[in-house]
This record gives sequence, C-alpha cells and structure tokens, in this order.
Amino acid sequence: MRIVYDDRGGSVQHSSGTHVYMQQLAEAMRRLGVTMEPLFHNAPINPMSLSVGIKGLKRFAHGFWERSKEYKAAMATKPDVFITAYPNFFPRLYGVPRVLHLQDLAFIREPKAYNSLKARYWQWSVGRALSHYEGVLSISAFTKQDALKIYGNGLEIIPVVHHGVASGYHNSAPKKLKLEPLQFVGIGAHHPRKRWTLAVSIIAALREKGVDAWLDLIGPFGADTPKIEAKIADLNLNSRVRVLGVMPQEELIRSVKNASGLLWTSSFEGFGFPVAEAMAAGVPVFSVSNSSIPEITAGAYTQLLDAPKSAADAIITALNNPAQLFEQTLIAHNTAQKYTWERAARQTLSVWQEIARK
Repeated sequence: MRIVYDDRGGSVQHSSGTHVYMQQLAEAMRRLGVTMEPLFHNAPINPMSLSVGIKGLKRFAHGFWERSKEYKAAMATKPDVFITAYPNFFPRLYGVPRVLHLQDLAFIREPKAYNSLKARYWQWSVGRALSHYEGVLSISAFTKQDALKIYGNGLEIIPVVHHGVASGYHNSAPKKLKLEPLQFVGIGAHHPRKRWTLAVSIIAALREKGVDAWLDLIGPFGADTPKIEAKIADLNLNSRVRVLGVMPQEELIRSVKNASGLLWTSSFEGFGFPVAEAMAAGVPVFSVSNSSIPEITAGAYTQLLDAPKSAADAIITALNNPAQLFEQTLIAHNTAQKYTWERAARQTLSVWQEIARK
C-alpha cells in the first residue's frame, strides 16, 4: 500500500505533536512494508502562520497556490490514500480517497490561545473535511466526542486509534519516588494553552511549603517564552526552573526516566504525548484534569487544580502517601503498554485499507 501524507512542519524538527505523530507513524508503517511519502515538507506557508491584513492574506494565497500544485501532482501518481492531520480542505482528485486524522479541536475550545481569523478558518475547514472526506480517524475518544458536540451527528462511526510512544520509554519499570529533591519535567511547546507559567507558579508554591522542588521545561520556544522567563524571574526561580528548549530524543527519554514526575498544566489536549510517555517510563504524572487526560491515563494520575497553592497541596498529599503513589504509577505504567507505534500502525492500516476498498 502506498500512502501520501501531509508533512507540513516537517522541515522543523519537533515542530509540533502533529508532526511527531506523522513521523512516528510513517516509521512504524515502513516496518509493516507500507510506503508513506511526505507532501508539503517545504511548504512556504500554512494557515497556522496566517496573519491579519493584506500582506498576510497574500502570503496565505501564495502558499495555498503552491500547495495546490504539489497536491495535484502527487494525486496524479495514484496513491492508495492521501492522509492529513491538518484541517484543510483538499478536493478529491484522480479518485484518491482522503482521510483526516483528527487531532483536537483546541482552536474552538481554547479560542483565546489562537488568532480569531485562524480559529474561524480551522473551524470551517474541519467541518468541510468531516462532511466531504472519504474517511476520518480520531486520536482519542475525547476528540471524537468533541467533534460530535460541535459538528453534530453522523460522526459516531469514526474509529479511534490512540497514538504510540517511542519504544525507549517502555524499557523501564516504575520506581520508588525519591522525595528530595523533587525534579519535575514539563514537556511541550511554549504555547499559551500549555500554561507553563502555571507550572512555574506551582514550583514556587511547593518551595514556599518547604518542598525542595525543581523543574526542567523541555520543548520548542514559542509565543509564551517571554512570559515564562518573566514568571521565573518574578518568582526568583532562575536557579530552580530551567528552560532547556528542544532535546534529541535519547536525551529527552533519559530526562523523563530520571525525573521525579511529569508536571502537566495544559488546558487542552487531543491525546497528550508527554503524559503517555511518562506513564510508559514508570514516572508519576501530576496533571490538571481536562480533555483527554482522564482517558489516556485511565485515571491513574495525581489530579491538580488550576490554582498553584491547591496544586502544590495535592502534590504534597501524594508524596505523603508513597505506597499509594507507587501503586497509581504502576497502574499508569501497565496502561501505557498499549501505547506502541506497532499497535497504532496496525490499527491505522486497517482503517486505511477499508477506506481504500470503498
């Protein structure tokens, strides 16, 4: 089977969870003998960089024209399926079925984190894709239910295929938590909905309560980087909170495995790669409770409120019950054993094959 997939963002390593998803899925598919060919790898523009004004619209129009030509040429080669995780509407050409891999609807649920023009474009294009594409696949039951709520009935038959995590995370077992010092990691882009300033405030609240807590923030710099750095400085945590940027995968895996816990403050996730990775590595998850997190963890995590002091209290309560925390981490670790790319590839391939046969 030959697949052409939308690889926008592919020219920037670790640019987004969506790009990581596509790259890992493509690698797993190759091991199954399935060819996945990237498209739009060097696209000059995509709607996420759409800005307000004539200049922004011209850039968008130019990028759209370039992508249209590349898409038409690729479809003329008659691949079995075209897949995209980006909610853009592409017409069906040469009889090639299109499949949307629906990640999340954060642009609707978290509008303050997105330019309003971008959000309106995404909402329109997702609706078009859901009603016109030959297939849709959701990365979580939460995302599927969210689509049902927003776009209405008719989406009940969408299959759900959870992500996998890199095999390196699976090669460890839960360990007893070392109480002092507490070395947390937070992993993800510096995007407003990740709320890393809240994570920094939680570290400050823990230290005020006498807990020797540290935090490493790992992930691409972005729009919220100045706010994160300002919060660290305001709370006098420059020696306690490190902003490390992107790491090579092997180094990232080591950092997660050596951590006391994952501190997760995102306001919205379609899946939550770092959460699943920490679970697989046998590392406790301390997370706010929203969107896909209860589903992915099967409830085996320490739930945090959005207020720093309350979150710190929840962490301290968990630390004071080490046996219970270890049991919870073990349950999460066992749950994460199903999050492999081999399983995700097999299930996804079955969906593609069914769509291609129609």
